[in-house]
Amino acid sequence: MKMIKSSNNLLRPLWLGIMASILVISCVPDHTSRKEDRPQPLTTTELNQEEETDTRDYWQKPDVVISKMGNIQEKVIADIGAGLGYFSFALANEKAKKVIAIDIDPEMIESLNLLKMIKMETESNFDERFETRLSLANDPLLKDDEVDIILIVNTVTYFENRLDYLSNLKSKLKDNGQLVIVDFKYKRIDPSINPPPTEQRVPLHSLEKEIEQAGYSSFISDDTSLDYSYILVAEK
Repeated sequence: MKMIKSSNNLLRPLWLGIMASILVISCVPDHTSRKEDRPQPLTTTELNQEEETDTRDYWQKPDVVISKMGNIQEKVIADIGAGLGYFSFALANEKAKKVIAIDIDPEMIESLNLLKMIKMETESNFDERFETRLSLANDPLLKDDEVDIILIVNTVTYFENRLDYLSNLKSKLKDNGQLVIVDFKYKRIDPSINPPPTEQRVPLHSLEKEIEQAGYSSFISDDTSLDYSYILVAEK
C-alpha cells in the first residue's frame, strides 16, 4: 500500500525554515535603538545574586545588621568574605562613602567585578565607591587605619587562626572603628539555609572571649534581633 504523507509533514521543513529565519533576524543587534533602551538578558552572576537576595532577605535581615553601624555615609567599610556581594552592594546602596568587598576566592572577585561594571552603567561614581580585593586566607590585605568598619558575615568560623586574625584586624581600623561580626547561632537551624554543621560554628560566648583577648576596648552582643544569627559589635 502506498504511503501518503500528511500535509503537516510536507510543510514541516518549510515551517522550520521560516522560524529559523525569524530567530536569526531577532538576534541581529538593533543599532537603531540605544543600548540603555533595549532589554538586556541577566547574566548567570546576576541571576545567582538575585536568587541569593530573594532567599536570604527574610532570615538575614540586612537592614537590621546595617542599622547597628549607625550613619555610614562618611564611612569606609570592608566586607570580609563578601561572596557575591550580598552585604557589599547593600552597603553601597545605603551610600557608604566606600565599600571594599574582600574574598579569598578569585571566581567570587571576578563575579563581583562583573556586577560592579553593571552597576557603574547607572551610577557615575560607583567605581570610586566600590572596590574589590582578593585576599589571603590569613590576611585580608587591608592597610593600617584604612577603614572605619569591618563587617564579617557567616565567615568567622572559617578563620584557621581566629584569635590572630581578629587581633590583626584591630590595626586596620581607624580610631574608634568598629568590628561587626554576624554568624550562626549554636542552635537548630532550617537546613534549607545551608548553615555550617553545629560543631563548626563559633558559639557567641567563645567569640566574646576571643574579642576580649584580641584587645578590643568594648563590645556589645545581640542574639535576639535575628532568628538564626547573633550580632557582635566591637570597638577598637
